[in-house]
Amino acid sequence: MSQEIELKLALPPEGPERLRRHPRLAALPAEDRTLANTYYDTPDGALEAARVALRIRNTGKGRVQTLKTTGNGQGGLSVRGEWEWPIDENRLDLDGLKTLAPMQALGDETLAALAPRFATDFARRTWIVDGEQG
Repeated sequence: MSQEIELKLALPPEGPERLRRHPRLAALPAEDRTLANTYYDTPDGALEAARVALRIRNTGKGRVQTLKTTGNGQGGLSVRGEWEWPIDENRLDLDGLKTLAPMQALGDETLAALAPRFATDFARRTWIVDGEQG
C-alpha cells in the first residue's frame, strides 16, 4: 500500500490560465491527458458506506485499477491509503482486490456484487516541478 497525498485547489474562473502563466510553470513542458474513470460499488452502496472508492481509469496509455480508503484531511490537503496496479482489460481484477485488507473486511458478498456506478472523464495537465529551482 502506498499513501496518497493530495492537494486540491479551488480556483476562480481565470485561475487555470493564471496558473499556466505562473513563472514557475510557464517555461516548463506540460503533459495534457484525458482520463476516463469508471467507479464501482455494490447496488446498496457498501463501498460508499465504508468510505472506500474503487475505480478503473483509462489513462490513454493503459488501464489502472485503484482502491482508496478514507483519510485525514484539512485545508485542501488529504492523506489516505491507496492501492493501484495496471490491468489489461476494462474489468475489475477481483483476485487482486481479494488480497487487500479493506476489501477483506467487506467480505466476499460485497466483492461479488460490485458493478459500475458512474463515470467521470476529465482533462489533466501535469508539470514536473523541481523543488530546488529558484
